[in-house]
Amino acid sequence: MNSSLPSKTPPRVAVSILNWNAFAETAQSLDALRRLSTADVSVFVVDNGSTDGSPMRLKARFPEVEFIDLPDNIGFGAANNVVLRRAREHGIPFVWLLNNDAVPKPDALDAMLKRMQELPRAGAVGSLIRAAEPPHRVQAWGGGTVNTWLAMVRHAVTPQTPIDFLTGASLLLRMQALEETGFFDEAFFLYWEDTDLCCRLKDAGWILAVADGTVFHQGSATTGRFPRQRAYQSARSFVLFLRKHESFPFLKSLTAITFQSALKLFTGKGAAALGFWQGWASARTKK
Repeated sequence: MNSSLPSKTPPRVAVSILNWNAFAETAQSLDALRRLSTADVSVFVVDNGSTDGSPMRLKARFPEVEFIDLPDNIGFGAANNVVLRRAREHGIPFVWLLNNDAVPKPDALDAMLKRMQELPRAGAVGSLIRAAEPPHRVQAWGGGTVNTWLAMVRHAVTPQTPIDFLTGASLLLRMQALEETGFFDEAFFLYWEDTDLCCRLKDAGWILAVADGTVFHQGSATTGRFPRQRAYQSARSFVLFLRKHESFPFLKSLTAITFQSALKLFTGKGAAALGFWQGWASARTKK
């Protein structure tokens, strides 16, 4: 096993990890990257305005990582765009987005790069995402499909095609494709930005593919602590997504948010139900 992260000279893959008040999860992910079997990676940690002291602790433990400190939390897409711009500046052809609560197997990146080489028109490649805790059930075979009438996302648990999106928990992006489609739309603060990007890639003729490399994922390690805010951001981003990609966006958003909020109320999650309507209203007033 390597005792440190692989050399950054010359960098061929940039790894983007976001941290927000989550030292333990981010450190675990970075420890796993030290065991990668891939040689040419540059690891970037974008700190999204943490207030718990985690950036200083991470810098002391991982001096080989490049840290980018942001004064405020600017969201998932915008923070990852910081790394995408760095990759473009340095001519790095691939960027791997990895959630800070995700732990890849040593060969996970190799598997995704292999798929990229096999499929020259693959704009993005996902991983086999398994739950972090035994028995490590499959969370997503790369991604899944979307029902926009109900705002329901169905993750694939077996290999399937076609798929509507690849999850941003582990997502290798080809910079050549992003030069055509653009980076993440920063209007999405959280949620649906990966689906939006995947739709734009497909519209431009790029393929979404899945590799068999495994990534263990805790899931909602940060956002799960804030159910109302999580629902708010989900609803807001969903409405923005509908406006960009769907017909009848108002009718679909009203139907979906009614369904989602009723489901939360039925399961005793009143704060989340309120968050859905607040997010819907916020997006509706955004021009």
